[in-house]
Amino acid sequence: MSRLGKKVGFIGCVSQDQMGDYCVEYFNNEGIDTSHVVRAKGGESLGLAFTEILDKDTSRLIMYRDNVADLKLEPGDVDEEYIKSAKMLIISGTALSQSPSREAALKAMAYARKNGTAWCSTSTTGPIHGKIKTKSHSTIRQRPPWRISSWAPGRNTTSPTR
Repeated sequence: MSRLGKKVGFIGCVSQDQMGDYCVEYFNNEGIDTSHVVRAKGGESLGLAFTEILDKDTSRLIMYRDNVADLKLEPGDVDEEYIKSAKMLIISGTALSQSPSREAALKAMAYARKNGTAWCSTSTTGPIHGKIKTKSHSTIRQRPPWRISSWAPGRNTTSPTR
């Protein structure tokens, strides 16, 4: 969205290492506000994914998500004024998968509702979905896991969802 001239910000937790530095630098270079990015305090790392693209319709995905930084976002890291200033808040389904990021995401949703900020979630399955689907403005349909990596940078720059 920032490439389309929209103001974009990121609320999240990244690792306290060169990979975390890279993510923050990349976001900054893309015009994404990183003022609400926090660093993991317990040695957590960023998740890692390997994708093998076999052909235009087939790929394999291996993900390492043990002790990852993004799930360490805490409710105290969520700033009501920042959410109030936004027009839209998108909550990742991954953020809802585990504590303490689940509670941080639910707090962000509550702030959005309280302050009239539109919000949606990418969570489409699991027990948490039933709790939030009636409260969100919309739910973004996720691709099946086996299709998640069918888009790759440079293959189709107009739509990563095709």
